[in-house]
Amino acid sequence: SYFAPTNLMPFHGYGATLGASLPWLWGPARAQRDADRYDAESNAATARGAKLRARAELVFALGRVRQAEARVVALGGAALAAARRAQAVALAAYEAGQGDLLGVLAAEQAATEVEVEHLAAETELEHAVVDAERIVGGRIV
Repeated sequence: SYFAPTNLMPFHGYGATLGASLPWLWGPARAQRDADRYDAESNAATARGAKLRARAELVFALGRVRQAEARVVALGGAALAAARRAQAVALAAYEAGQGDLLGVLAAEQAATEVEVEHLAAETELEHAVVDAERIVGGRIV
Protein backbone atom coordinates (compact mmCIF):
# COMPACT_ATOMS: atom_id res chain seq x y z
CA SER A 1 0.00 0.00 0.00
CA TYR A 2 1.20 3.55 -0.73
CA PHE A 3 0.66 6.50 1.63
CA ALA A 4 1.07 9.96 0.11
CA PRO A 5 2.85 12.70 2.13
CA THR A 6 0.61 15.05 4.16
CA ASN A 7 1.16 17.93 6.56
CA LEU A 8 1.26 15.59 9.52
CA MET A 9 3.44 13.03 7.73
CA PRO A 10 5.77 14.82 5.24
CA PHE A 11 7.29 11.69 3.66
CA HIS A 12 6.10 8.86 1.45
CA GLY A 13 4.93 5.72 3.22
CA TYR A 14 4.54 2.13 2.23
CA GLY A 15 2.80 -0.69 4.02
CA ALA A 16 1.99 -4.33 3.68
CA THR A 17 -1.00 -6.29 4.92
CA LEU A 18 -0.87 -9.92 5.84
CA GLY A 19 -3.98 -12.10 6.35
CA ALA A 20 -4.22 -15.49 7.97
CA SER A 21 -7.05 -17.84 8.77
CA LEU A 22 -7.12 -19.35 12.26
CA PRO A 23 -9.88 -21.95 12.07
CA TRP A 24 -9.37 -23.16 15.64
CA LEU A 25 -10.42 -19.70 16.88
CA TRP A 26 -13.44 -18.86 14.73
CA GLY A 27 -13.74 -21.42 12.00
CA PRO A 28 -16.14 -24.32 11.54
CA ALA A 29 -14.23 -26.56 13.98
CA ARG A 30 -15.10 -24.31 16.92
CA ALA A 31 -18.72 -24.05 15.80
CA GLN A 32 -18.90 -27.85 15.45
CA ARG A 33 -17.39 -28.33 18.90
CA ASP A 34 -19.94 -25.91 20.39
CA ALA A 35 -22.77 -27.62 18.52
CA ASP A 36 -21.65 -31.02 19.78
CA ARG A 37 -21.50 -29.73 23.35
CA TYR A 38 -24.98 -28.18 23.12
CA ASP A 39 -26.30 -31.36 21.54
CA ALA A 40 -24.87 -33.46 24.37
CA GLU A 41 -26.35 -31.11 26.98
CA SER A 42 -29.72 -31.26 25.23
CA ASN A 43 -29.66 -35.06 25.11
CA ALA A 44 -28.78 -35.22 28.81
CA ALA A 45 -31.61 -32.83 29.68
CA THR A 46 -34.04 -34.88 27.58
CA ALA A 47 -32.96 -38.06 29.36
CA ARG A 48 -33.38 -36.40 32.77
CA GLY A 49 -36.83 -35.18 31.75
CA ALA A 50 -37.90 -38.62 30.57
CA LYS A 51 -36.64 -40.17 33.81
CA LEU A 52 -38.55 -37.62 35.89
CA ARG A 53 -41.73 -38.15 33.85
CA ALA A 54 -41.46 -41.93 34.26
CA ARG A 55 -40.87 -41.55 37.99
CA ALA A 56 -43.86 -39.21 38.34
CA GLU A 57 -46.05 -41.59 36.34
CA LEU A 58 -45.00 -44.48 38.59
CA VAL A 59 -45.67 -42.50 41.77
CA PHE A 60 -49.10 -41.54 40.44
CA ALA A 61 -49.89 -45.17 39.53
CA LEU A 62 -48.78 -46.44 42.93
CA GLY A 63 -50.91 -43.75 44.55
CA ARG A 64 -53.90 -45.04 42.60
CA VAL A 65 -53.10 -48.57 43.82
CA ARG A 66 -52.98 -47.42 47.46
CA GLN A 67 -56.19 -45.44 47.09
CA ALA A 68 -57.98 -48.38 45.48
CA GLU A 69 -56.70 -50.74 48.20
CA ALA A 70 -58.03 -48.43 50.91
CA ARG A 71 -61.39 -48.23 49.16
CA VAL A 72 -61.64 -52.04 48.83
CA VAL A 73 -60.78 -52.47 52.51
CA ALA A 74 -63.28 -49.82 53.60
CA LEU A 75 -66.12 -51.12 51.47
CA GLY A 76 -65.38 -54.79 52.06
CA GLY A 77 -64.99 -54.49 55.78
CA ALA A 78 -67.19 -52.39 58.01
CA ALA A 79 -69.45 -50.94 55.31
CA LEU A 80 -70.45 -54.28 53.84
CA ALA A 81 -70.91 -55.84 57.26
CA ALA A 82 -73.07 -52.91 58.42
CA ALA A 83 -75.22 -53.08 55.28
CA ARG A 84 -75.79 -56.81 55.74
CA ARG A 85 -76.63 -56.32 59.44
CA ALA A 86 -79.12 -53.57 58.53
CA GLN A 87 -80.64 -55.87 55.95
CA ALA A 88 -81.00 -58.68 58.51
CA VAL A 89 -82.50 -56.29 61.11
CA ALA A 90 -85.02 -54.93 58.60
CA LEU A 91 -86.03 -58.45 57.59
CA ALA A 92 -86.34 -59.56 61.22
CA ALA A 93 -88.47 -56.51 62.04
CA TYR A 94 -90.70 -57.23 59.05
CA GLU A 95 -91.08 -60.88 60.04
CA ALA A 96 -91.96 -59.81 63.61
CA GLY A 97 -94.60 -57.46 62.27
CA GLN A 98 -92.79 -54.33 63.48
CA GLY A 99 -91.46 -53.17 60.09
CA ASP A 100 -92.78 -52.67 56.62
CA LEU A 101 -91.78 -54.07 53.25
CA LEU A 102 -90.35 -50.72 52.12
CA GLY A 103 -87.81 -50.86 54.97
CA VAL A 104 -86.75 -54.35 53.89
CA LEU A 105 -86.43 -53.25 50.27
CA ALA A 106 -84.47 -50.13 51.23
CA ALA A 107 -82.06 -52.22 53.32
CA GLU A 108 -81.72 -54.69 50.45
CA GLN A 109 -80.99 -51.85 48.04
CA ALA A 110 -78.38 -50.34 50.38
CA ALA A 111 -76.65 -53.72 50.80
CA THR A 112 -76.67 -54.30 47.06
CA GLU A 113 -75.23 -50.82 46.40
CA VAL A 114 -72.42 -51.45 48.87
CA GLU A 115 -71.67 -54.81 47.22
CA VAL A 116 -71.64 -53.20 43.77
CA GLU A 117 -69.34 -50.41 45.02
CA HIS A 118 -67.07 -53.06 46.56
CA LEU A 119 -66.87 -54.91 43.24
CA ALA A 120 -66.18 -51.63 41.43
CA ALA A 121 -63.41 -50.87 43.92
CA GLU A 122 -61.86 -54.31 43.37
CA THR A 123 -61.98 -53.74 39.61
CA GLU A 124 -60.39 -50.32 40.02
CA LEU A 125 -57.66 -51.89 42.15
CA GLU A 126 -56.95 -54.48 39.46
CA HIS A 127 -56.74 -51.77 36.79
CA ALA A 128 -54.42 -49.68 38.97
CA VAL A 129 -52.15 -52.68 39.57
CA VAL A 130 -52.02 -53.46 35.84
CA ASP A 131 -51.14 -49.83 35.06
CA ALA A 132 -48.36 -49.83 37.66
CA GLU A 133 -47.02 -53.15 36.35
CA ARG A 134 -46.99 -51.75 32.81
CA ILE A 135 -44.89 -48.82 33.98
CA VAL A 136 -42.49 -51.01 35.97
CA GLY A 137 -42.33 -53.66 33.30
CA GLY A 138 -43.03 -56.55 35.66
CA ARG A 139 -45.14 -57.73 38.56
CA ILE A 140 -45.41 -55.48 41.59
CA VAL A 141 -47.45 -57.78 43.84
